[in-house]
Amino acid sequence: MKRIVYVVLLILVVLHLLLGIWWLAISWSIAWFVVWLFISSNRLVVKFRNLSYLVYPLVLIGVVLLAISLKTLFFGIYKIPSGSMEKTIVPGDIVWVNNLSYGPRLPYS
Repeated sequence: MKRIVYVVLLILVVLHLLLGIWWLAISWSIAWFVVWLFISSNRLVVKFRNLSYLVYPLVLIGVVLLAISLKTLFFGIYKIPSGSMEKTIVPGDIVWVNNLSYGPRLPYS
């Protein structure tokens, strides 16, 4: 099981690097590191996981960073404030936006 998880994450990192999506490759690398921390049988990692006063704040920080990165990089839910696209979108509509089409940069305007 461990080997399959490692291979899948490595393939995802290499694939995204080849496609030029470096920011997503970095995200998968961080995910690989987190998975390694949770399933490793290394003596130092096991000792670190047993220190609850360090692990709980790190888990909380990880959850907050995950929520921020999901909102920033992958999807967004927005409410339409004006009637500039009156025939297709009316003010007050709520739309789901795919941020993967732009990546972590601002779109050109």
